[in-house]
Amino acid sequence: MLAVAGSVAKLSGLSITLSGSMIRNTWMPHKKEFDLFILFPENVPREDLEKTGLTTGKKIIKSLNGTYKIAYAEHPYVRGKIKGYDIDIVPCYKVSSAERIKSAVDRTPFHNRWLEKNLPLKLSGDVRLLKQFTKNIGVYGSDAKTLGFSGYLCEILCISYGSFLGLIKDVPNWLPGKIFIDTGNYYKDSEYRKSVARKFSPQPLIVIDPVDRHRNVAAALSSENFVRFRSACKKLLESPSESLFFCSPEKPNLEKIMKKRGTELIGIEFSSPGIIPDILWPQLRKTAKRLSDILKENEFRVIGSAIYENKKCIIILEVEDLQLPKLRKITGPEISIIDRSD
Repeated sequence: MLAVAGSVAKLSGLSITLSGSMIRNTWMPHKKEFDLFILFPENVPREDLEKTGLTTGKKIIKSLNGTYKIAYAEHPYVRGKIKGYDIDIVPCYKVSSAERIKSAVDRTPFHNRWLEKNLPLKLSGDVRLLKQFTKNIGVYGSDAKTLGFSGYLCEILCISYGSFLGLIKDVPNWLPGKIFIDTGNYYKDSEYRKSVARKFSPQPLIVIDPVDRHRNVAAALSSENFVRFRSACKKLLESPSESLFFCSPEKPNLEKIMKKRGTELIGIEFSSPGIIPDILWPQLRKTAKRLSDILKENEFRVIGSAIYENKKCIIILEVEDLQLPKLRKITGPEISIIDRSD
């Protein structure tokens, strides 16, 4: 497969590099996927990179008798399926340093090289454990939908702590914004370190990218998922169980739950607009927040909100009550301010 891909890329004067957990032996059993990056010289215009990248990607998939579709991230790329494997063929620039990148994907070859040197084979199982643990508690993935832990972040954490257990033992002590992990040893000076931590505030976890000192690998992690992960680690230490790694979530009895809570739900449902998840999910969160604000402005007490998308978009708002009292007390000006109190 690689030989064919390399030959096709070479016809256009380009080279390729393989990426993904499969080459690092940290892949998950249910995932059969890897990424192939087509490397372009820095002087190639962005428009040519996108056009030639797509053409070359399509040729590679066709040469391997696979099927493909065009997907979009920072720029378009080819997403293919070959003999049960998912393969993303992504064009990127071959830059001299990760700090000279022109697009986010340009860092990936540097990540590969760093992990090649720093991730020993004996840690592969620990990385898999961490990935499965975060997946089971719903915090695996740095996409806009999940706002959790990327595979690369899981790898760095296992390297930094030396093992899955070493990490889990320390996590219950984590405080939001107070954890600064710098495996590249860029920030040895304590004062400089504090100023960098302030720059990344209010991100709850700071893990400096070992190939790019200006990037927080944990930037996508939400405060909610930070707390969820910390609570799950504490629970694992107090009462170890396989169910924290593998379990089927129970279907909740919503009617019973709402009766116990004594609150009401407002649900809004509409067809999904068909835009990419990285744009859709932030917009859904923004809409839920705006709707909450409107209700609060009109004196409804909002407990919380939730969003969901799968062909349809759903926004749920929980409020104390759906009815406002008929009587409303409005405090006016002091009686001594004659022109207003009249």
